[in-house]
Amino acid sequence: MSIREHKFHALDSRFSESTPVDPKKPFASAIQRLANSHPELEADFDKVGHVRHLTGFSASNQRPYIGDAIAQAANFLGQSEVSQALNLFNVNLENGIDETMPFGHRITFPQVIVLKDGTKVEVRGGNVHIAMDKAGKIFNVASTLKFGRRPVSLGKILSTDQAVANARTKFTNLTRRLTALDTGERKALREAIKTCKADVKLVLSEHAGKFDPVYEVRLSTDEPRYLMLFLVKAKTGEVVHHQSLLHFSVSNPKAQAEGRGSRFCLISGGSVGGVSTRLTIVWHAKLAPWDQWMRSHVPNALAASNRRSCWGPQGAGGARAGTPTHRGH
Repeated sequence: MSIREHKFHALDSRFSESTPVDPKKPFASAIQRLANSHPELEADFDKVGHVRHLTGFSASNQRPYIGDAIAQAANFLGQSEVSQALNLFNVNLENGIDETMPFGHRITFPQVIVLKDGTKVEVRGGNVHIAMDKAGKIFNVASTLKFGRRPVSLGKILSTDQAVANARTKFTNLTRRLTALDTGERKALREAIKTCKADVKLVLSEHAGKFDPVYEVRLSTDEPRYLMLFLVKAKTGEVVHHQSLLHFSVSNPKAQAEGRGSRFCLISGGSVGGVSTRLTIVWHAKLAPWDQWMRSHVPNALAASNRRSCWGPQGAGGARAGTPTHRGH
């Protein structure tokens, strides 16, 4: 068994926030027992000593494939050594979602918290991912589980309509930073925000050792085209994080000079027949002056306020891209 951070820490820059740590004793004991059956086992740990990655499993010491990838993964997590290593005893996981991959399967078990009244609320960014080949042999486990003081109820929270309204107000205020836009373009964006499409979901987000109810609000405009994510505190209405989910790609210098390129976003989630779906939406078009400016300036203009925020994106341990949570969670 080896701790991978200890191998590669010398490659980290002096500004890196990650620091290799040894696992907490209960997890170390469980991993050592796993290593007895899997001599090549390697483990990664987060900054507080929780397991984030396990890899190097011996194919010969795994249970025979039963033909059901989700059941195979669930049985693996049910092993006492694995449960203890990942600290699953006090964690609630939803049923697995099977995503077919070129190498085989990736099974995702979302983390939820069950409130006193029996309501299940999704934990933002909390998942266990298991990767297995087509023969059902597991070769990687990644955990982004969150730990902290869990609420027994949500208490008094804002309505979804109010959360969307707060996100729209924040979006409108952000347009003031787009100083390169002329008055007409800025006005068009502000008008589009008033009637933009909104998708909202209530989740629990871990911060400073406890879980807070937060609304994830996605706002999308058609003209000009834009897709933004906002996190709104469900109790106070404060917008604590925002980011663009729309990205730009220019294939070559000539296309860039002519203002041609592609705008795209990656949407993960949902399932069809028990298989999770992933959709990449791509717009091929000549980029308008507004789009050209946004492509090169939006990461600085719209994300500037997040640099000093305690909220920010994190995608550790195989979490789906574009899934932010509190910084350090």
